[in-house]
This record gives sequence, structure tokens and C-alpha cells, in this order.
Amino acid sequence: MTVPAMPPATRWIYVLGKQFLYTSQNPPSPTPGNITEDRFMIRGVAVDAASVTALKYDDVLADHHFSTMKAIFDKAIDLNINCIRVYALNPNYSHKQAMDHLKAHGIYVMVGLASAENSVHQMSGAYDQATFVHAARLVDEFQAYDNTFCFSVGNEVNFPGQQAANLKKAHPDKTDAEIAQLTVGLECTVAQAMKSFVRDVKHHIKNQGYRSIPVGMAMQDGPQSSWTNSNPQAYQRGLIGTDTLQQYYAAGTNEADRADFIGINSYRYESGQGPGGLNAYDGLAEEASRLPVPVFLSESGDIEGPTRDWKIAPHVFKTAALRDQLSGQVAFQLLDEGAGYGLYTVSESSKSVTLTPASQTSVTDLTNVFQECFTTPPYFAAGQPNHPTSAPTSFGSNPEVTLPKGWPDLLTLKTFSPPTTDITVENYNTTSKIQVVQQVNGSHLVLGVLQPATSATSPTSRTIRLYSQTAINIQFYDAKTKKWDQVCGVPAKSVKAGKTVKTDVKYGGACNLA
Repeated sequence: MTVPAMPPATRWIYVLGKQFLYTSQNPPSPTPGNITEDRFMIRGVAVDAASVTALKYDDVLADHHFSTMKAIFDKAIDLNINCIRVYALNPNYSHKQAMDHLKAHGIYVMVGLASAENSVHQMSGAYDQATFVHAARLVDEFQAYDNTFCFSVGNEVNFPGQQAANLKKAHPDKTDAEIAQLTVGLECTVAQAMKSFVRDVKHHIKNQGYRSIPVGMAMQDGPQSSWTNSNPQAYQRGLIGTDTLQQYYAAGTNEADRADFIGINSYRYESGQGPGGLNAYDGLAEEASRLPVPVFLSESGDIEGPTRDWKIAPHVFKTAALRDQLSGQVAFQLLDEGAGYGLYTVSESSKSVTLTPASQTSVTDLTNVFQECFTTPPYFAAGQPNHPTSAPTSFGSNPEVTLPKGWPDLLTLKTFSPPTTDITVENYNTTSKIQVVQQVNGSHLVLGVLQPATSATSPTSRTIRLYSQTAINIQFYDAKTKKWDQVCGVPAKSVKAGKTVKTDVKYGGACNLA
């Protein structure tokens, strides 16, 4: 069976009730009873290279990696996907080449807004202005691409079992009941920050007049049944499970405060269980039925065994109870990072990268099941529960653990005013990248990075959006000291739209302007 080529990803995707729909209108116009667009069902694959030894890319979509990543993206495209998920990006890079290439092949992108340095802290719930600014700047760029599918503010940040284990290790003197109570308090604090993060990003999108792009998060799959009295770890009994947390994220009378979708990283199926093993997802469908927003498997696939299969993919698309409640899935993952989950292993020789199908998980199997899913009618989601006005307060089964009085109010709104002035910067340094810095509201803000020049007469050049009438400091990366040092500067009065800043000067002085 030959699958037709995907048309370019030019229609936007938005949320209506429990489903994602295509639209060419902003804002979209249909109501739940008057749907004319097609439902968007995710056939995706996760793409990450930060831990791939031959790559170590902190941003797989960055232009300066595109010559290598293009071949990798093409391997993903061959899987019959319509979406890729990327985890961490750098707002100081340009991402146009990758996004345009993916768009031309009908591929949408789930954009991760957090990074290792800029995220809600799992063990404290800390959420600072720098984390929001990092996210807002990614939104400022990716909102302009038609094939930006959605934004995720975090991945498995609230992970109850892991958080409890970390607290147990940090407080060996406390009883199991005390650790469980500490964990519940931490879960509430982290959930408050995560929901505030969603609210802040949605406010930024609306305040800047961007098109409506779904904002949510990817969560660890830990239903409340995991934290019952049957749990062998007493300090994990009575914790708040994912099913309760996701209802909190979707709750509230104000649409601006709610998550638009919930992604679940779910590995309930193991190969060798036979057809009955797939029934483990019936419980997930039941949990999703209580949510008034789209739910999908943000990571999916068989998790155990010497080999992995992809039987869960057609099961989600063809089983009515699952198809009604789940809007598809993202296969985890394209590139192997050493844990045995990747479809391809990556090796490097003579400065070229080679991808080899991994032995533990079949590229052909996933390609075939996604091909089959490609021709399955998506149908519309069934049922439409109302948004709860408040989050549930019952969870777990440990009477010694209680929810703090009410769920916490959201944190104070964080805002960001993006720069509006386009200036061209040229890097003549053939051995070092440079970064463009401005001091904004007392903060050291990097607004762009340029890779080294190809030769002394062929600088790398890039248009960067900056704040007008604000001094520019350009720095180069010293590989010996591993620090950023001064190249040149531009005074505030000279920072105007249309200017070209050249670094072909003696370092430490003024940049050349044209």
C-alpha cells in the first residue's frame, strides 16, 4: 500500500473541546456542534540529540545543525509521521531551515519551552522570570511558523514517585508518613508553578496578538492507583497521582488559566504480553474521559524486553474507546541515546554522521503501523465534559496524607515585552561564535548567537531583533577560558532599525556600523 505524500503543513491546529482540529482561520470559528474541519490525530516521533554521543546537540532545530539534521529529519519523515516532538531549544539561534523543511513535508512540531537551565524545578517548584523569558522568546519565534503545532512548558516535572524517593534520601530521619506528606506539599507547589507557567505563556500569546497556539505540558504516567496502600514503598502511599494533577491543570472558570492539552508519557504496554497487554490503556482512556481537553501519548512505545514493538500505535487509532479519548501518540524515540529506545543508532566518522536501524526496535514496524494509521479515518472525539471549576481534592488511599487546605492560587503573572527592532550582525571571527547582548530591565539578555565565519572575508550574517536605543555588547567565546569576552560595542543612540553591526575591528572597542 502506497501512502500519498503529506501536503505542506500550512493549516494551523487549534483546540476545540477534546480534539485538535485543522483551521485556516484566526481565530478559528466553529463550535462543538458545527465542526467542518478535519481532526488532527498525532502520528509523531520524539527527536532529541543532547545525549547522543556523536551529536551532543542542545537544539536539534538550529540552523547551524541543519546540514546534519536534514538527513535525520528525512528518516523521521519516512516513518509516515505528521509531527515531531522536540524537548529543548535555544531562543538565541535561528530555526528557519528546519521548520521550513519540515513544513514542506507536512510535519508539525511540538515545541518544548523549557530547558535544563530554564524550567520549573522539580524539587522546589521554583519558577523564575528567566524561565518565562526563555519560553516567551521561543514563542515569539515559533508563532510565525504555520507548522508550530503546540507549546509544552515542561516534561515530567511533577513525578510523584521520584520526588518522594528524593525527599526520603534527603530526610532519612523522617517517617514514611512524613515523607508522603512532604511529597504532597511539594506536588502542590510544583503544580501551582506549572499551571502559572501555562497561564503566563497563554497571556503572552494573546497580549502580542499571535494566533491561538495550544499550550500544555507532558506528564509522567502515574495514576492515583499507583499510590494506594498496595504500593510496596510506604512513603509513596497517598501521593497525588497524574490523573488528579491533570484535572487540576484543566480546571477553572477562566479559559486563560487552563492548560489547553495534556500529554502523557505512557509505557503501560510491554511486548510479550500478547493482545491482552494492550488493555492496560483502557484505564488511561477512562482517566482521559474526565478531561475536557485533548489528551495524547506524548511518549509511547513498548518499554521492556530485548526488542520493542509498536502494537500500541494502531491500538490507539483503531480502538473506539481510545480513539475517542486520545488524540494520537508520539513514538519514543528517533535517535538512540544509549538506553535502547531509539529507532536509529548514530555514529560519526570522517566528520560525517551515519544512521543505522537499531536492533532492539524496528523502524519497519513503526513505518508500517503509521502507514496503516494514515489511512484510518480520524473520527471526532466523543463526549465533552465541562471544565471543572475547581480541582479534585480526593486522591490516593493513605488516611495519614491530606491535601493542604485548597489548591494554591496561581502565582503573580509574569510578562515580557519582546524587542521590535531588526538589526543585521556580521561575525568575522573564524574560530569562535559570538553572542549579542543587551541589558534590559537590569538583566543580561542574550538575544542572538552567530556561528564562526567561513573565512576572514566571508562573515556569518544574521538579522537579530533587538531593543532600540539600548546599547549592544558583542562577545566571543574563548575556548581556553570557557568564558565570553568582549568583541565590541554599540552605544544606545546608534541602535536603530536597519543598521548592520560588523565585528571586523580590534577587539575591545567600538563595532563598525553600516
